[in-house]
Amino acid sequence: HGVTPDIPLASFGGLENSGESGYDNALPWMQIEPAGFEPVGNVRDLLPALIARHNQRVTIDRDYQALLEDIADDEITRKRLGISLNEAGRRKEREEKAMRLRGRMTNAVAGGGAVDKVSERRRDVLLDEAAQIMSDLMRLDVRRMNSLSAH
Repeated sequence: HGVTPDIPLASFGGLENSGESGYDNALPWMQIEPAGFEPVGNVRDLLPALIARHNQRVTIDRDYQALLEDIADDEITRKRLGISLNEAGRRKEREEKAMRLRGRMTNAVAGGGAVDKVSERRRDVLLDEAAQIMSDLMRLDVRRMNSLSAH
């Protein structure tokens, strides 16, 4: 049922009921024959370094950390069995979310932009991190190839 990544990125869980599978009249699940392919190269020995660089980067990336907060918040909300009718509690939750968002906007503006430009400057954190991992892979692979040719 899917591919397990070597370097997992942050993701919103609970998507098992999204798409057609969440409907009562969904078509039954089926599996097709895998496509044949020849692996090119082997990067298994580079994985520890790639994972270490990824972990180091995302630990200090404010936007990535904000995404993790959003995911955790979403997970808590999804696990609740219902919506609280306690108005004070709901107001408090909304205010906490608003404060978190204001804090992020303040940080973005402090980074050099007007408030109305913050939404335009919002980046795709996962796409950026995937590109960084690929860049790391290419650098490490070139180093490995150079050291092999030196021998």
